[in-house]
Amino acid sequence: MDILESILEEAELDIFNNKKIEINRKETLMGKQKISVHRALAELKTYNDRISRAIHGTFVIANKKNNDKIQGKTIADYENMIKGNFASYEALTENQRRLKSAVVMSNAVTKVNIGGSEYTIAEAIERKAKLKFDEAFLQTLKQQFNAQNQIVERENAQIPTKLENYLQAVLGDKDKRSIEEIAAHTKSFEDRNKFELIDPCDIGKKIAELEESILNFKTDVDYKLSESNAITQIEVDFMD
Repeated sequence: MDILESILEEAELDIFNNKKIEINRKETLMGKQKISVHRALAELKTYNDRISRAIHGTFVIANKKNNDKIQGKTIADYENMIKGNFASYEALTENQRRLKSAVVMSNAVTKVNIGGSEYTIAEAIERKAKLKFDEAFLQTLKQQFNAQNQIVERENAQIPTKLENYLQAVLGDKDKRSIEEIAAHTKSFEDRNKFELIDPCDIGKKIAELEESILNFKTDVDYKLSESNAITQIEVDFMD
């Protein structure tokens, strides 16, 4: 689920045993349940629809003074229904907040090993969400590395022919050239014309490392997150 940082500032949370979360320990709001993160995430998926339905309840109504009933209900019963609708909306939104807060806090402290590296659940979720950027970066590195290597290889493959033409123009026929002159002109020509790869970051090595990191992470992440969510328990005090 999304990491809702703003929720953390609003919730009154105590973290213990690196996995258990208790929220708002006031006795009047007790309704404590211990559930897995997996179940919490499943519950959270239902809240938006439930809150949307609660929003459309009746919260106030006009009534003629001499009517002692509204839609077949006594005034007292109808008032209780309105109060119930209001309380239902408040409970749903508050419980959604508490549940999200508990999951976020659990994700911040629960750790998993993915592809040989340790992450909190929150870090793993964040990296999974941003993995497309690593993959795009890897593709760019590969394309540039291959393209620039091809330029170096192509240009340097032409050096012998160009060198021979140069020596012919400067020194004349082969039988008129001394070994010393050939060596001096060859070095000078290659220093001016040979191509090299400017690669201060050792891109070939970086490509291999990033490729391995992405593969290892993608192989493990979904399984490790699901496994952690199934075994990690959180405690939430639901509003009645």
